[in-house]
Amino acid sequence: MERLDDLQITRKFDVVIAGDIIEHLSNPGQMLDGIKRFCTENTQVIITTPNAFGAPNFLRHSAGKFREGAEHVMSFNAQNLVTLLDRHGYSLSELHTCFQPRSVDQHSAFFFTLGRKVLGLFPHWGGTLLVVAKVKPTTA
Repeated sequence: MERLDDLQITRKFDVVIAGDIIEHLSNPGQMLDGIKRFCTENTQVIITTPNAFGAPNFLRHSAGKFREGAEHVMSFNAQNLVTLLDRHGYSLSELHTCFQPRSVDQHSAFFFTLGRKVLGLFPHWGGTLLVVAKVKPTTA
């Protein structure tokens, strides 16, 4: 993802999705720069990443049980993700947070049910950020 210029792909896409990968990269700006060659002025770039300031992480941290993903090298919140996009020539179209619709772990099903109700009322506390951005037009 940090060496997209090495790919032999010349096609443009309507949508580019980077799902839960940006937090794993040593240099996410290189990925953002590399994506541009696959974009038109109307391409939607969709990025998801864990929400560092989401309620699930906050509650785990408060309880002393927070553990970052084993392969994560950085964490994002809405503000610094939008700043990173802007620095690399993108304009924000949409920003959302979301959460898991259900748990497969029966022991935590009660907490997921409660969490769904709370996060439904306060979606900005969701555990995942989802942004939709477009490459800013270049001025000649």
